[in-house]
Amino acid sequence: MSSATPSPLAPRAYVMSQFPEFCETFILNEVIELGKRDVPFEIFSLKKCRDPRFQPGARKLMEQATHYPPPIWSPRIWGAHAACLAGRPRAYLSTLFLALSCIRGPVPVFLKNLFVFLLAPWFARRLRERGLRHVHAHWASIPASAGLFISRLAGVPYSLTAHAYDIFIDQTLLREKIREARYVVTCTNYNRRFLEITFPEETQGKVHTVYHGVDLDLFNLPHDSAAEEPVILSIGRLCDTKGFPDLIDACRILRDQGLDFTCRIVGDGYMREELEKRVRDSGLEDRVLILGLQPRDRVLEEYRRARLFVLPCVVTERGDRDGLPNVVVEAMAMGLPVVATDISALGEGVEDGRTGRLVPSRDPVSMARAIAGLWEAGDTRREMGDAARGKAHERFGLSMNMEKLAELIRRQECSGL
Repeated sequence: MSSATPSPLAPRAYVMSQFPEFCETFILNEVIELGKRDVPFEIFSLKKCRDPRFQPGARKLMEQATHYPPPIWSPRIWGAHAACLAGRPRAYLSTLFLALSCIRGPVPVFLKNLFVFLLAPWFARRLRERGLRHVHAHWASIPASAGLFISRLAGVPYSLTAHAYDIFIDQTLLREKIREARYVVTCTNYNRRFLEITFPEETQGKVHTVYHGVDLDLFNLPHDSAAEEPVILSIGRLCDTKGFPDLIDACRILRDQGLDFTCRIVGDGYMREELEKRVRDSGLEDRVLILGLQPRDRVLEEYRRARLFVLPCVVTERGDRDGLPNVVVEAMAMGLPVVATDISALGEGVEDGRTGRLVPSRDPVSMARAIAGLWEAGDTRREMGDAARGKAHERFGLSMNMEKLAELIRRQECSGL
C-alpha cells in the first residue's frame, strides 16, 4: 500500500436488517474501522432497533449516521414510490417484477422481499439526498435484496457481504444479487469456494475473502496457565448449528470416565430450554453450566481461566452451518487451544495437532477423546495455545483485515465505482 494518504471516498449506504444488532459486533467493528480509513458509510437500517443492549460505539452511530424508514403506510413511502415510478419507470417496474418473482419461493421469504421493495424507493430518495454513491448490503439474504432494489432505483452500484445462512439456506435471488454486484465479500475461503462452485458464471473473480477479524488490543491478555481452572469453555448462540447437544453428550462420557472438569457455556438462544433439559436428564447439573449472555469483561475472564475451548459445530439437516465463528478466533487470540469439528471453515483457524484438535461432527465419543487427550497434557496445551495466539495475530487481526477490505474498496473505486 502506498505511503501517501489516500483521498477520502464518497460516503456509501450500508444496508442492514436492524442496527444495532447485539450479536453483530463484527459489523459494527467493520463500519468503525472503515471510517478510520476514510471509507465512510451511513447506515440504512431496514427495521428500528428493538434490542435495548448496545455494543460500545453503537449509540453514536445510531444518532449520527443511521437512517430508519417510516412505516410502510406513511405518505413519505408512497410519495417516494410515485416519484420513482415517474422518474425511472423502467427501473421501477423491472425491480417490482424482480421482487414479485420471489413468490416462487417460501411465502415468508416472498413477503419479506416484498416488504423491503416497499421501503426501497424511500431509501433510494434518502441516498440521493445524502449524496451517497454506492450501496453495500451486509448479509446476502433480505439486506442484499434491499441493497439490490435500492441500487436499481437510485441508479448507483452496489455490493454485498455474504456469511453463512444467507448463502447455504436462503438463496432467494442470490444469482441475481451476485450478477449485479460490483464485488462480493465473504468471511472465509470456504464460503468463497462455495459461491464460485455454485455460481461459476456470476462470480468470475468477483468474490473476495476478508475475515471478520478480532480486536487484538481487546483480546490481548493471554491465557493464564497458572490461573487456569479445570474448565471446558464454549461460547455461542444456543442454536442448532453450534452442536451443543454433542458437547453435553461428550461431557457425560468424560464424567463417566472420571475426568474432573466443569463445562461452562456462555450464550443464549432458542435451544436453551432443550439444552438445560439435556443437562438434567444426563445428571450433569453440577458439571455443565449454561450461563446465558455475559458482559465482555466476564467473557474475557472466562477465556483467560479456561483449560480448553470447545465448539462442536454441525451441518444441520437443512444444510445450515457456521463458517469460522468469531469466538474460535477470540479463543485463539487469548492463547487457548481449541477443540472443534472438521466442518466448513473451522480448519482455516484450527489446525489439527498444532493450534488444537479437529474431530468429526456429531461424534461425541471422538470429541470426548480429544478433550481427554489434552486434559492433563499441560505442555502440549501450552504449545498449542502459543501457536493459536500466533496464528490469530498473523491472520485474523481486525486491523489487518479491515485494511485489506479498505484496499479492496479503493481498487473497486478506481475500476469505475
